[in-house]
Amino acid sequence: EISHASHEWMGGPRPRRARARARDRGDRRRVCCDQAKCARSGMVQVFQHAEWNASMLAHTEAMCRSGSFEVNLSTGRVLPSRGLRDLLRLDNDPEVPHTLEALPWVSPDAQQRITAAWCTAVPGSAFELEHGVRCADGQQRIVIHRGLVVDEHRHRGAALLQDITAQREVEKRAI
Repeated sequence: EISHASHEWMGGPRPRRARARARDRGDRRRVCCDQAKCARSGMVQVFQHAEWNASMLAHTEAMCRSGSFEVNLSTGRVLPSRGLRDLLRLDNDPEVPHTLEALPWVSPDAQQRITAAWCTAVPGSAFELEHGVRCADGQQRIVIHRGLVVDEHRHRGAALLQDITAQREVEKRAI
């Protein structure tokens, strides 16, 4: 027996016979509307979950004075998070293209070290290096750059840059 008029039947998709009976009874329109409503509801939940994840990432990055980016290792395209754009005071337009070989916020010598680290990174093993960055407002910062190739085919990577400038200044004063 059909538990309700939506696309779910006893916790799963309706068997063909149940769908046919629903059509025969003239319930087809209601079943289709319920399916569309369930699909929209599911998409809304997925969207809300994605927004929540993005919000939590932004809060975490702000608390830790950090930012992250995803890199497509096949094309070199870098997609910075909102936290990284805030940290480096970059234009908040996420469509501004950046590439791993030409990051506008690092010096040429740091750029070579970053590119070499990504080229030699082993999938699943994180790497770390320290380098300077130049914010859009001209301010110089020191960051720890942690990277990880996240798939075995070396197509995607993720990185976290954490601002450690204040820590380095305290260490210099202590010496």
